[in-house]
Amino acid sequence: MRSGPPVVTMVELARRTGLHEPGIRRALARHDE
Repeated sequence: MRSGPPVVTMVELARRTGLHEPGIRRALARHDE
């Protein structure tokens, strides 16, 4: 989790869209690499 703001926005968006953990986990994994 290097980028705080961007990740938070993605998580918030995912929560709003309803991606839940799977979507957030995939987004975080992509950001990590």
